[in-house]
Amino acid sequence: MATLHIQKGNPSSVTITVTDANNVPLDLTGRTVFFTVKNRDDYSDDDALALITETITVHSDPTNGITTCPLSAVQTDIEAKIYKADVRVYGEGFQSNTVSFYVEVEDIVTKRKA
Repeated sequence: MATLHIQKGNPSSVTITVTDANNVPLDLTGRTVFFTVKNRDDYSDDDALALITETITVHSDPTNGITTCPLSAVQTDIEAKIYKADVRVYGEGFQSNTVSFYVEVEDIVTKRKA
């Protein structure tokens, strides 16, 4: 997955396509997708220090491995920099993580509200 670009403090909707090792779409029917963003130096054994976490159980096109991850303005209101992320697919007897990728939270220029 290429680097995701998210604007600091703005809501965002990230479309994620999950594939297997052969690049075949992974059927997400009945499965849960966990999206997690952490500092690049976070090697902890859990997600307690994760900056963004989202659990997705309803998918846009599950049989083709496509889901949408909605992020609120509160979730994206973190320091503007590059983070690491991945996606875990979990379901009855199944567990798989994607290859890690980067999420760049970009600072916005216009900040006034009125």
